[in-house]
Amino acid sequence: MRADDVIGIGVDFTACAILPTLADGTPLCNLPKWKANPHAWVKLWKHHAAQLEADRINALARERNETWLPIYGGIISSEWLHSKTLQIINDAPEIYNAADKIVEAGDWIVWQMTGVFKRNACAAGYKGLWVKGLGYPSNAFLCALDPRLDRMNETKLADEIVAPGTRVGLLIAHAAEWMGLHSGITIAAATIDAHAAVPGAGVTESGRMVLILGTSTCDMIMDRNKHLVPGSNGVVEEGIVPSLFGYEAGQAGVGDIFEWFVEHGVAAVYKHNAKVRSISAYQLLEEEAAKLKPGESGLLALDW
Repeated sequence: MRADDVIGIGVDFTACAILPTLADGTPLCNLPKWKANPHAWVKLWKHHAAQLEADRINALARERNETWLPIYGGIISSEWLHSKTLQIINDAPEIYNAADKIVEAGDWIVWQMTGVFKRNACAAGYKGLWVKGLGYPSNAFLCALDPRLDRMNETKLADEIVAPGTRVGLLIAHAAEWMGLHSGITIAAATIDAHAAVPGAGVTESGRMVLILGTSTCDMIMDRNKHLVPGSNGVVEEGIVPSLFGYEAGQAGVGDIFEWFVEHGVAAVYKHNAKVRSISAYQLLEEEAAKLKPGESGLLALDW
């Protein structure tokens, strides 16, 4: 690929992956003062240490009948922005106080490429409890959750939110030099990796489901109307493509579950045969599964 062939860049990133930064985008982990503090570093999406915080958020939201909770199927995850932020406050309040912004990693990358900071509606909506037209959970809720969260919406989460694919800015000169590209290339707002796979699979209309299989399994569908679906992971206006509501459901940790099964639940003979052939157990299982006709094993569908 030649630099002349690149006319635009879109970024996807696993979410929720947040990092605390200064107002100019400098991650706190880059500063000598905070480098040794783990809470100054990015919390990747599979960070589950904020489960107690998620439990607290869910309980309080149910107690207060918060209108945004049903949008997320009645429960939010330890992986999401508010759970992780509350954990920072509880475990390292000095990091929370030092952070001017709490930033999704995908938005941070676009920020570095353009010098412009905008949040994408996909990550803000699915992982940050942001609802178009209503915003983030109210300051009253945040203060009831923890008084130290007072005005977080106007400070650490402030900034314009735009639909995925919206032009944020142009590739600036020093970023172009890093990437070996020409400056002035159009840069789009970030999106979540699984959600990017929907238009990537050619689906931009309502009523057609896409299943994205990976570390997790995400079931995505879009519609022109908003429906509240118990047990879903969220319905977000313009969360996948502009002008449509995006629905997400699925199974978290699928890749890890399969790995655990292969390590602990596969008959020894399969592992032995794989070792004899100098291939992985995964490859052997895939070869054996490929020999089966649909339904031959007796399994027609899993309950999920």
